[in-house]
Amino acid sequence: MASFVLATAERTNLANQIKADLNSGYLKIYTAAYAAVLVSIPLAATSGSVSNGVLTLDCTNTSANAGDSGVAAVGRFFKSDGTTAVADCDVSTSGATVNLQNTSINSGQNVSITSGTITVPAGT
Repeated sequence: MASFVLATAERTNLANQIKADLNSGYLKIYTAAYAAVLVSIPLAATSGSVSNGVLTLDCTNTSANAGDSGVAAVGRFFKSDGTTAVADCDVSTSGATVNLQNTSINSGQNVSITSGTITVPAGT
């Protein structure tokens, strides 16, 4: 038996708070160990939609030109001020919290988010 389990309604409330925090925010993509910022991608004014504790990112027009070259390894979400961190995530081309069209990024290349979901876990 789980020692702590959130009700679906509470998970949804938390996901809605994350959504509010990410509205007009940014996703910065980094190389391994956050060594270098490759690109800062603006998120939509309404960052996504929430259902049953899962925030599905609105990936319409979520792209930006890379400022550096390297292999994308991790991401960090920021509020609209661009400096207040909200959460870290994994990035890949599939199966990650945030999926990109590719992870081998060159300076000046347009980088797009192809999909993204943030799941508030039920508990332990």
